[in-house]
Amino acid sequence: EKLLSIEELSRLLGITKSTLYSWTSKKIIPHRKLSRRIVRFEESEIMNWLSKKSVYPDANTLAVRIIATT
Repeated sequence: EKLLSIEELSRLLGITKSTLYSWTSKKIIPHRKLSRRIVRFEESEIMNWLSKKSVYPDANTLAVRIIATT
């Protein structure tokens, strides 16, 4: 399993390294703490975590938007 560094994951997600450090300290994102200063992210865990962050429109909200724009 591939372990991603802070740099690799920040590029992949398009966010700053400081945001990632903040998320790890708040336990928002799954990570591995290899030592006091070394943090790694398991690629499959990140992909799974991202899939749970997907937001889909509510059918009623979508219907209202479609009606409003036509």
